[in-house]
Formats: sequence, C-alpha cells, structure tokens
Amino acid sequence: MTQLGRNPASLRMIPTSEDSVS
Repeated sequence: MTQLGRNPASLRMIPTSEDSVS
C-alpha cells in the first residue's frame, strides 16, 4: 500500500490499478 502514498492519484481515491498505469 506504499504506492498509495507515492501516487497523487490516491488522493482522488483512484484504485491502485490506475496508479500503476500512471
């Protein structure tokens, strides 16, 4: 769940799947 802190997308409540694509 560390990626949630890395990707700003987490702030938008976007699934980790979307963050990986970014």
